[in-house]
Amino acid sequence: QKKEGFHLPYTKDTIAEALYLIAKNKFHYCSLLRLEATINRYTQTEYALNEIFIGHKKPYKMTRLVVTVHGKTHMIKSSGIVIGTPAGYRAWLKSMGGRKMPLHAQKYQYVIREPYEGRLHQHITRQETLNAHETISINSLTPEAIVVVDSLSKEYAFPLGSSIKIKATHHPLKYICPQK
Repeated sequence: QKKEGFHLPYTKDTIAEALYLIAKNKFHYCSLLRLEATINRYTQTEYALNEIFIGHKKPYKMTRLVVTVHGKTHMIKSSGIVIGTPAGYRAWLKSMGGRKMPLHAQKYQYVIREPYEGRLHQHITRQETLNAHETISINSLTPEAIVVVDSLSKEYAFPLGSSIKIKATHHPLKYICPQK
C-alpha cells in the first residue's frame, strides 16, 4: 500500500474480508458530510470530503481574508484557512489543532493556518465549529489567492474582491460499512 489515509482501510490482504461481508449482506449504508463551495455565485461541482483550502498560491506569502460566520465578520491575516468536515479532521485539520468530531457528525469547522498576530492585528478566533445548516462566507483581500478542494482538485483563482460561500452539501458521500 503506497497511500496513507483514513479512507483507505483495506489492503490487498484484507479486501477479501470486506468483499465477504458484502456478499453475505452484512453491511449497511453510511454517509459522510461533504462541503460545497460557491465562488463568485458559481457553485463548484466538486464536493469536499475532507477540506477546502483558501490561501495565497505561494504558501510563504500572507493571505488576507474577510470571514463572516455566525453573523460576525472579522479579518484574518495568515497563511490561509482550512474549512473541513469530520472526515477531514483525521488529516490536515488534526495536524492544525482542529477539534475532534465524530465521523458522522453533521458539523464542520474552520481553522486559520499560522495566524499573524501583531500590534495592529489580533484574531478574534482561530477556529470555529458550524452546524451543517450554517454557511461561512469569505471575501478575498489577496490578489493571488486560490481555493483547492481536498488538496487534489485544480486550483481555482480567488483574487482580490472574490467571494466564496461554503456549506454542507445535500449530496453526502454514501458508502457501504460493516453491520454493527
